[in-house]
Amino acid sequence: MTSTASATMSAARGLAATAALALLPAAARAEPWSRGAASLEYEARYVHAVERDDDAPDRGVDGLGLAGLRLRGQLGGDVVAYRVGIELTAGATAPAGFAYDCALYPLGIGLRLGAWSRLGVVGGVAVAGATGTVDDAVLLPAEASLELALGGRLRVLARSRLSWVAAAPGRQDGAVTATLADELDASLAVRWGRRGDRWGVLGGRGTYVGVAYREAEGARMIGVVLGHSIDAASR
Repeated sequence: MTSTASATMSAARGLAATAALALLPAAARAEPWSRGAASLEYEARYVHAVERDDDAPDRGVDGLGLAGLRLRGQLGGDVVAYRVGIELTAGATAPAGFAYDCALYPLGIGLRLGAWSRLGVVGGVAVAGATGTVDDAVLLPAEASLELALGGRLRVLARSRLSWVAAAPGRQDGAVTATLADELDASLAVRWGRRGDRWGVLGGRGTYVGVAYREAEGARMIGVVLGHSIDAASR
């Protein structure tokens, strides 16, 4: 591994640890804010159009690739917690265009499913688009995510985001099956790694790979997601 890659890994682990430490120890002194948890995912994903709107076959892009990070944190009681998050990604479309998708989730609820698993729902605001290929828009997204531990090394990571589009009429009503919203993004991945208990913090990390899915601008898009995740929670 090069020194640059090592530095990147160290920085990512430090970010996850900082987020966890900010949430965990301070909360451990008083109920009901006695339990905290945080997770950091840095990933790359690509989806390609497999089905288009028959009435507008030229609508949308052929492919979309994004890479970046996703940070989620929650603080609360033994089961129910207040949850927040942030997501920063950038990449490209096919045909060529610089793409971005950045979201802030200030409102949410998280459930702790035992010591190692979590379920959460968050809502907020996002900006997304691509130069020359996808109209820039303000989004109102709602995301549901699941981190499910299956033994000491295996972890399932599932995520689904519904978005309502503002200020970009061409992107509205773009979801094919999720007609309640304008766009749908989802992924299902499996992580292989390790976990442990150190200094009163339950933590784990590992590499994950899975399937990505998107509905936007009348098209269904399917692809792959690859990343590395770090998670930490108070005991």
